[in-house]
Amino acid sequence: MPTISLQSIDWSVIAVFVLPVLWLGALLVIRRRQRRGR
Repeated sequence: MPTISLQSIDWSVIAVFVLPVLWLGALLVIRRRQRRGR
């Protein structure tokens, strides 16, 4: 992977892509735990 300097990275753009992924991942984990609990 090409090395990218931190100065050239727009953290707001990263947050837009990362936060939804983490949120969806959390929902999947919660659903799996609920299924196992029942």
